[in-house]
Amino acid sequence: MSWHGIGLISGNWTPLANMAQIYVPPPESIEPAAAWTGTAGSGFAAVPVDPVRTTAKPALRLLVPPYQYFTDTLDVGVIAMANDGGTLINNFGIASVKFMFEGSEAVITRPTFHTIQTQRGPFTYYGWWVRLRKPVGKAGQANLYIEATARDGTMQKRVIGPYLFSPAEEEFTHAVTVAPSQPAVAGVNYHTLDAAATFVNQLGSANPLITIAEPGLYELTVGSGVPGISLRTGLPGRLNITASTPDVTIGRTAYVNDGTANINDARYKLRFFGTNLTLDYRYVLTINGSSADEGQGAWLDGVNMISSAPLGNSELWRGTIKPNGLGSVRGAAWFTEVKVTELTNFGNTANLIRGCELDRVAGDIFSNSKCCIQNRVRIHSGRPQSDQIDAFTIRYTGTAATATLTRTGGQGASAGGVWIVNIGGTQYTFDTGQVEGNEAYFPGNSTYPPTYNGASGVGGYWFSDLVAWLNTLPGITAVLLLDENDPLEKRTAASGSLPGLASGGFADRDIKTATLTVISHFNKQSDFYQHTAGVLENVIIAFNQADAVEAQGLFFSPSGNAGAGAGKELDFFAVGNAIGIGTEVTETFNPAGGYSQFGRGAPFGMVASHVVIAHNTLPNQGLWIRTNGIPFGSTADSYSMLKNNVVRTLFYDAEGPLPNLTIDGLRIHSGNPKPAAATNVLVGGDETSLFVNFDAKDFRPAGQLAASGFRAVIPHDMDRTPFPEFAALGAFALEAPEYVPPPPSADPLGDLLAGMNAAGGQSSIHRLRNASVTGGVWRSEDMSANNNDLTQSTAASQPVIGATGATFDNGDRVNRAITGGTFTVIMGFTKTDASTAATILCDQGSANVVQYAQGISSAPGSTVLIDGTPIASRNALYLALHQAGAKVIEMQGCNFTGDTQIGLGRGGGTSLVGTVDWFIVIEESAFPDTLSQMRSWAKQVAASA
Repeated sequence: MSWHGIGLISGNWTPLANMAQIYVPPPESIEPAAAWTGTAGSGFAAVPVDPVRTTAKPALRLLVPPYQYFTDTLDVGVIAMANDGGTLINNFGIASVKFMFEGSEAVITRPTFHTIQTQRGPFTYYGWWVRLRKPVGKAGQANLYIEATARDGTMQKRVIGPYLFSPAEEEFTHAVTVAPSQPAVAGVNYHTLDAAATFVNQLGSANPLITIAEPGLYELTVGSGVPGISLRTGLPGRLNITASTPDVTIGRTAYVNDGTANINDARYKLRFFGTNLTLDYRYVLTINGSSADEGQGAWLDGVNMISSAPLGNSELWRGTIKPNGLGSVRGAAWFTEVKVTELTNFGNTANLIRGCELDRVAGDIFSNSKCCIQNRVRIHSGRPQSDQIDAFTIRYTGTAATATLTRTGGQGASAGGVWIVNIGGTQYTFDTGQVEGNEAYFPGNSTYPPTYNGASGVGGYWFSDLVAWLNTLPGITAVLLLDENDPLEKRTAASGSLPGLASGGFADRDIKTATLTVISHFNKQSDFYQHTAGVLENVIIAFNQADAVEAQGLFFSPSGNAGAGAGKELDFFAVGNAIGIGTEVTETFNPAGGYSQFGRGAPFGMVASHVVIAHNTLPNQGLWIRTNGIPFGSTADSYSMLKNNVVRTLFYDAEGPLPNLTIDGLRIHSGNPKPAAATNVLVGGDETSLFVNFDAKDFRPAGQLAASGFRAVIPHDMDRTPFPEFAALGAFALEAPEYVPPPPSADPLGDLLAGMNAAGGQSSIHRLRNASVTGGVWRSEDMSANNNDLTQSTAASQPVIGATGATFDNGDRVNRAITGGTFTVIMGFTKTDASTAATILCDQGSANVVQYAQGISSAPGSTVLIDGTPIASRNALYLALHQAGAKVIEMQGCNFTGDTQIGLGRGGGTSLVGTVDWFIVIEESAFPDTLSQMRSWAKQVAASA
């Protein structure tokens, strides 16, 4: 068995979980055609071209980095997916993959699990594999293109490439060592990594090897500014760096400024490889690299990535959060089998993240990456750095009538800001500047502390600077609460804010009549995977597990105006992932308050074309479909679908379902409503009962989740276990009995009446079209045996009875007696007016219980759903009610404790406007075990004409 290039071996036995061991033949071989001269592109009679996208294409991504030299053979694989009429069960929807290597072609019709020898031993990856072979007597550079054809004939083909690979006589064009204790010999051994890199770069060596032979910390700062060194962009190989002994670290010895806080070569196509090598980010922001998608970005192969800072990923960076725009590697990097600990902003924008292990990481870790396969994340948390802490107090005790404190600027330290003290109309200013990314402002600099040319010419960096200045003002007393000897508490004053403001600035706050406490807060928000902005095409996120993420798991909500062509996801797959959310509640993190998201709200919107989210398990996080972006261009095409997922809950904005988006096969937790326009939705259980052991991070199905099988739509799970025909929903393959939906109740009204009559109490059913007025008394009889009638004797507030219900005209109200309690109230309702504020339910004193109001962001009162969609605010309720057509209003948990009436409408000019047909009142305590069923029957009744 021979070693090939980066150490891939083939002709191997492939371990397949839960399958008999079978021999997998080696991949089909392919070598450049005879026309190839050793110059890239010379073997092609016509260069393959990716067609301009006019409809869906397969997603297609390399599993092996390009710009490699090999002397014999090199195994290269891709992963590909396409929606095949609502399923991916047949080879993930792919008919074939064609590899085109300098005029030669190999068409692969069957994907395989293929085991490769990596820097950390054998790993097995599913994909479409081919073996590149060096032709006898020829060497040079060769281009590889790959074409994927979907099984669905309505899709276009996708072609990726060119990717450069180099069949060579020798793998490395030069080889030198770094051993500081040995004599320095030009072209052989060097005392510094910089010296070795300078030598091979000045030679223009295409694929050199540098081996560090002695433990220690080494810096790589060689860059494009070094005389005699040109950028490596035109060279066909990589600058390969490894270590032959353990305990070798590459990083920086100290922080100087942001511009030099990098690991750099000259300048692109680095490769760090081997488990002996550690990259330390204590004083490093990023590794310089290329954003080009053809593969020039740095390759981190089997190395360790850490931060040795005392606080690890919570270490502050110049007293603020570490800038996350670049990620740990600038540009489109390649990460294979890397181990990552105590790091912030790991893999953003990467071309490939394959088989990596992450623990105790923070920030966005996979955001905007294009292929993220078989990775494991243990703890992903931004605390304690993200927790707010008290920074200082301030009080004015002088003779002026007023005194206020203001901070301008945006979130945290990213927008700096000016502190303004106004004493009786006289303003004093202190400028904290634009600190993030500003290289001049740091301790130890000869010009520190800086001045920022504020209105009074005064500025500073730390909270201690600010507090010292405040105490120079007449009548002001400020007390620093931070211990600036504590590295977590030595913070830039630009992070000053007030509780609840998400670290933003604030307008005038009184410091005359009371002491004001100012906090420090960075509002550090993390994501497992986020598409942050713009257009992202051809993405596969598959078979990853996260154990405890204090973040949004799948955040597919790019900012950018969809109507103007931005904010698009095209051929985008999230398949077979299991993402558990951390359960600890803190002042800045609550697992119940965060949601994975799909789409973007006003004023952006998102265009989704061929976006597939299938067989994912989010054990304790909900999914929010952001349809309030529809007016701004949000659309989904018929190739997009959410299929066979498990989430805590799934809900829409007030606009309701997104047209064309298929949602089928869904498990949500108990107590959550079934989302409209979704099919085969099961409700029941939670993270403690639906999985083998949630606390132990075992998210395999159990309980109710394991009891119902749906037709699987992917061939295997992250453990390589084949999905049976009928399997439990989610990321893990488990055979389960086929789920057969229960037939709808043939008589929901009869069922509802029977339940109410058996329970007795304060429940009631009214059909207001059948109400009457006798002797001036308006009455709607209770259809149940509980005799809880609706009445109103005041003629001026009686709704008009008609063929479709009773119409309320802004001053109307009808009541029914209660003796306190908590109720679910469900109504069949039609509204066509333009009123802006009105009460739906109130008590005997006309206090609002449920109200809508245009432009008001406060909650509507109780938990309100319109046609099954949760309503978050009074404005959202207003918008939902003002859509055309009949609606079912469901109001849960309406608290009438101590009250004597339920009032429908309010009277007095702020009442409900519209027509009510069914009005159903369910006393929740009367149905401890069947409340969900009673609500379901009631909604069916309320929806009937």
